[in-house]
Amino acid sequence: MDDAGADMEMDMESMMGDTGGGEGEGTVKAAVVPELTQIEQTTLALQQLGIILSVAFLVSFLFMVMMAVEKVWEQLRGDYKNCKGKSQQEEDPAALVGTFKRYK
Repeated sequence: MDDAGADMEMDMESMMGDTGGGEGEGTVKAAVVPELTQIEQTTLALQQLGIILSVAFLVSFLFMVMMAVEKVWEQLRGDYKNCKGKSQQEEDPAALVGTFKRYK
């Protein structure tokens, strides 16, 4: 039975490709991450929370605007139908059953 784990490591390295530079291995520099105090971390967390809440309020506000536009559109459409003389109340389709002469 083949050892699939050994082949996997080699395949993963070959998929990574060339890292560039051409200076050889072991020259990778670690990223410098500054140490933040608790106050700075709290400030960043509150800023992120503010962004999340503002996006939620934006989405809910746009939803309400969309609903208001739909209500206004329905009102304008009803007023236009009244102006043209068409009745706004439509007949119940169930009331029409059996009234056509072709089917009697």
